[in-house]
Amino acid sequence: MSDSSQSSRFLVVGAIVALLAGGLPASVLAKTYKVDCTKNGDLQKAIDAAASGDSIEITGVCMTNIVIRDKALTLTGAATPGPHGITGVAASTDGVAIENSRGTRLEGLVISNPLFTGVRIRFFSQVTMTDCDVSNISAGSATGIWVQESSTFDGTRLRLDGDLHGLGATGNSRAWCYECDINGSTSWAVYSLSHSSISLLDSEVTGNRGLLAADASSADIDCASLGSGHACSLAATQSAGSAAGLSTVRFYESGDFDGRLLASDRSEVGLVGARQVSTAANNRIDSGSSLRVEPGASGFSSLIGHTEVTGFSHALFYGASTELAGSLTCSAGGDAWVEPGIILTGYAIAGCDHAP
Repeated sequence: MSDSSQSSRFLVVGAIVALLAGGLPASVLAKTYKVDCTKNGDLQKAIDAAASGDSIEITGVCMTNIVIRDKALTLTGAATPGPHGITGVAASTDGVAIENSRGTRLEGLVISNPLFTGVRIRFFSQVTMTDCDVSNISAGSATGIWVQESSTFDGTRLRLDGDLHGLGATGNSRAWCYECDINGSTSWAVYSLSHSSISLLDSEVTGNRGLLAADASSADIDCASLGSGHACSLAATQSAGSAAGLSTVRFYESGDFDGRLLASDRSEVGLVGARQVSTAANNRIDSGSSLRVEPGASGFSSLIGHTEVTGFSHALFYGASTELAGSLTCSAGGDAWVEPGIILTGYAIAGCDHAP
């Protein structure tokens, strides 16, 4: 045997030994389960049988509530005409519960649960969702997607329609949604609580209320950074943004909205290229909080209606293109500062020591 042939043989044998010693790659070992709910397929049974890294393909709509716990799975809708997905049927039970799962993915699914939360993500989980609809979540205090207990969530091209709340995060959790549509929520479209953060990037929000952040949390809509071309705006009719308890709410280049702005207990609300357009809006900045209104890179900001700054709070208005209309009142140690150059014709200011 030639030296080259012997070397090749040793290389092949060595590779086989290494493969046997180290085990097969996860991609080789992973299984794909198929569940046809048009034929009474049992989705939870497939989830229980699957191991981390496995995939489950769903055909039809499964009338069930499911739990994915201590494993990372991929659930996808079949390539055939749909809808394919999950509808919860048990009262006070999440449609989809994901717990202690680092890497679960939901793709191409329609998820609804008229009785409770649509998708709940808990206990240090890391979950992504792509091209999914989560709708008809209206019972009690239910939420379309609820991220909890130090979990992280990334959503892309999601629709959350007709829910009580759209997207929520609490307990030191993070949720980002890219090119998402959150429409028709009857309460807060987004709410971030207890040291958590939510960012909507190139996303669209309509409904009664927009963004809420409380207890050292943050929530924002960013129509400037991603540049995907997806529609991006926030058009809440009642309360557009509310920050409380050392929290922040910000609107970046998010266009026109009607609702009011609220900040309390050392919190901040900021407009950067966003425009409040309703004269009926009554904004209130209270208890050591702040309001910042400034132009964005591609547009001016507006504050229209009445704004009350009270309780040692302050309002800051920057940029000559910033539009102020209506009135501003400062009381109980509240104050405001208006950068020179901002047109104040017709804008009534009372009680503010540092505003003309």
